[in-house]
Amino acid sequence: MSFNRRGCVLHQKHIEIYHNIKNTIQSEPKFLNDKCSHATLLYDRWDSNVKKRIYSQRLGISYNTSYAAAGFRQTHIYNDRRMYRKKFDNFTPSHSGNSNTQKKQKSRFERACRSVFHNRGNNIRNRTPITNINDQLHRARQHRFLFLPSQYIYKPLQHVKHHKRMARSRGMC
Repeated sequence: MSFNRRGCVLHQKHIEIYHNIKNTIQSEPKFLNDKCSHATLLYDRWDSNVKKRIYSQRLGISYNTSYAAAGFRQTHIYNDRRMYRKKFDNFTPSHSGNSNTQKKQKSRFERACRSVFHNRGNNIRNRTPITNINDQLHRARQHRFLFLPSQYIYKPLQHVKHHKRMARSRGMC
């Protein structure tokens, strides 16, 4: 319901009688949603080397994410203007203790593996099953999918880039 109002289905017509309306006065936001704030936040997280642990209860997996700054190769050799990359690593399966939940988590993860390694993509050649570990790692990197503990993936962040003028003046273009 709108304005944070809550009530059961039988009593929604009497919602004004019950005083369970939250305070609708919003305080001033602590984080401005603009590009400068995002760039500052990313820089602070990169500078302090923040690692975030991600848990998926649905798939029964967990992994770490952190931020890495683009190095010399990305900016000068590959002419990539994106400032930061997100690193996914330290994959660990963390299944539930409940046997029924564990079965469902394993089947969902196996379904995700089949989707990445067998039939994802529009190209018919990509729909052939992949059994070679090098090809599996390549396909997983393409789809940003972790399935091995020793695996890591870098995902470029698209929304924070160097200016083209600065890139030209530094000899990147």
